[in-house]
Order: sequence, then structure tokens, then C-alpha cells
Amino acid sequence: MKICNKCKNEREDNQYETYFHSTRGKHYTRKICSPCMREFCRLHKRNKKLDKQIPQQIPVPVIPDDNTKQCGTCMEYKTFDNFYLSHAGNPVKMCKPCYKKYHRDKVEYKYRENGGKDHYYKEPNRYTTQEQKDQVFMVMEVLGWTYTDGVWWKEGIKDKNKVWTNITPIVKKERKTRQTNMGRKIKSGVWNNTDKIVKFIEEGYTYFDVADIFDCSHTTIRSVVSRYRNEKKP
Repeated sequence: MKICNKCKNEREDNQYETYFHSTRGKHYTRKICSPCMREFCRLHKRNKKLDKQIPQQIPVPVIPDDNTKQCGTCMEYKTFDNFYLSHAGNPVKMCKPCYKKYHRDKVEYKYRENGGKDHYYKEPNRYTTQEQKDQVFMVMEVLGWTYTDGVWWKEGIKDKNKVWTNITPIVKKERKTRQTNMGRKIKSGVWNNTDKIVKFIEEGYTYFDVADIFDCSHTTIRSVVSRYRNEKKP
């Protein structure tokens, strides 16, 4: 049982449609039930027909004045609402439509020249763009590999049946473990003289003075005293 996000009714799992996510390569179940989904599609088609029936408005040319600016690309005078603002609050050189088109073309040119997008799929023979696929095939063919029936193969390295030849498997060496003291140097003589250390502290010696006597760090002396006091607590 699952609750629909639109009608808020609890329905069976078979009342929800599934779809395939092309980018992630998985099947997902919709959060809206089938009746609500059909109603949404029906309204969407009706609104689409109504939008086509509305006559397009003829744009009125803008008369240049103090509240307008000329776009450096389309050379049209537009109000400040049609421009993006810089950090200083001034409108930029290009209007919003020209600005979006410029950056869209710039990104497409970058992908086309650099071999496609930076995103790569982990599945073999799957590419984000056609430019990425062309670049991969070009590099592999230059290296001497041949693509046949979905398999890259090369004589002496890999055959058409995906069997690697003349490849020595890498055997990982067993890592030897050794017993450590958890990164702390503990002197057995200090812990065997707990009573003397506690006596020095009670007489007024500092932790640093006691550490100099037993040739260790003051943190070790603090640990000895703390352990002794915890054991003496009722």
C-alpha cells in the first residue's frame, strides 16, 4: 500500500506506473497514482490546445529613452528588465535571450572540441554525447584496438570472446601485521611505581617534576594518577 502525493488516497502498488530513468539506468515507481496521472495528462493536452488557439501578440518596438539599453548582439533597444545585472547593479552588454544563446553555443562548442561532456558512465560502450563516442573510438583505433559486436579486441592482448591473453595476474602480497601499543609509548617502570607517583603528587610535586624523575611525559603521569584514583573510588 502506498499513499498518492496528489489525491492523498492509499492505493495498492499495482495502481502506480513505473518509468525507466535513462541517465541512472534504473526503473522507478511514480509517486502519483494512475488515475491522477491520467487526469493530469488530459488537462495538460487541453491546456496545450488552448495555448495554440491564442493569437500571438505582435511585439511593440521600444522607443529609446533613459530606461532602455541597446543590446550589443541583436542591436535592439530593450528595457532594463530584459538584461541581467552585474555585481555593481548595472545591466550587462547583452540582453537575456542573447546571453542565454551565447552561453549555450559556448558550452556546445566546448563539448564538441573537448570530446563531449565531463560525465562518464561506468557501463562499457555507453556515452553521454556523440562527440564523446567519436573521440573514444578515434583514440582506441589509433592504439590498435578493433571494435567488433560490442567488444574491443587486440591481437596478443584480448580476443573477440573477451578472453585476455599474455596477461600475468597481479598477486597481492599479504600484509604483515604487528602488535603495537596504539601509538603510545608506555614504560613498564612507571606503571609499577604507581604508589610512589601518587605519593609525590600528594606531597605537592607537579606532574612535570614527577615526569622528570621517572623520565617520561607528564601525560603518562596524569594517566597513572587518574587510573589510581578511579580504582580507589567506591
